[in-house]
Amino acid sequence: MVVQSFPNSPPLDLDTVLFLDNGQRPLGKIFDVLGNIHGPFYTVRFNSEDHIKEKNITKHQTVYFVPESEYTSYVDTAELMK
Repeated sequence: MVVQSFPNSPPLDLDTVLFLDNGQRPLGKIFDVLGNIHGPFYTVRFNSEDHIKEKNITKHQTVYFVPESEYTSYVDTAELMK
């Protein structure tokens, strides 16, 4: 599954946990980050299409992260610019 980042938000790093339902239900961890640092896309892996259906995940759902928590890490953009 691919998740588009929110414009002008800091880029999230691998293993950040993403959530659904206003942060009440975990979607999964970021498995890979695609694109540039100004508008990355995040991938979340699932075992199968059935696994996605079992978790009641559909297209165009709003996805959340928890800033300033143990569930979230950010890409060090200054390090990337070196």
